[in-house]
Amino acid sequence: MILKTEAIVLSSRPFSKTSRMVAWLTRDAGRIVTPVKGACRSKSLFLGQIDIGYRSELLYYERESNGVHNIRETTPLDWREGLHSNWKSSVAAGYICSLTSQSVETLVDSAELFDDLDSSLKKLAEGENPLDVVIAYEFALLNHLGLRPSFDSCADCRFAGKANHQCRFIIPSGSLGCFEKDDFNKGYNTVALSNELLTALKWVMGGAPQSKFPKGIALGVRRFLGIFMAHHLDISLYSRRAAFAWLDYKL
Repeated sequence: MILKTEAIVLSSRPFSKTSRMVAWLTRDAGRIVTPVKGACRSKSLFLGQIDIGYRSELLYYERESNGVHNIRETTPLDWREGLHSNWKSSVAAGYICSLTSQSVETLVDSAELFDDLDSSLKKLAEGENPLDVVIAYEFALLNHLGLRPSFDSCADCRFAGKANHQCRFIIPSGSLGCFEKDDFNKGYNTVALSNELLTALKWVMGGAPQSKFPKGIALGVRRFLGIFMAHHLDISLYSRRAAFAWLDYKL
């Protein structure tokens, strides 16, 4: 059966001298993989059609085993021209596509995530702050995966809202816990969140740009997300460290 859908190129890697293995996020079927034979040949119909971040119309032959489908044709609908002239935006686009490729399963409801990724790539192509876009997308991805952290004050915390309250964020449960409770397990994997950082996390998760906060608080937001994703996502975050190293680079 030939299926047609919108898809975003997440990754493209060689599997022979002239062919590529391409991962896509589709609007209808989650993440799928298609081998593109002869993609690197000078006369290939796919030459220049499968760059990372492109939103395309994809036609492929459905295959029920191994999650690999044979491609019939693809037509780019959005070339993301801005990514070709801004290297930091290109780095950010490559990272969020790679993160999505590693995190999303096949045959899942992906329409909402597809729209979030498409919107994030569009913002990068239009020149928005790459760090703001990346942090916002990481929160959106966690929400899609059912891993959205909760920053609501714990019910037992009598210090909530005061200057030096002792709530800590419990990484495994993804919520705040009261450090002053007698039965609080001090062996929990927890991190301390200042009132300023907790407020920033709530605002950024709600859509505020992290760049509006002081540099130290913005860095705290980034580090918290790194710790949280390292615990909850069964993937390597080496690409995240590399991406932020480049995005922090000053010419």
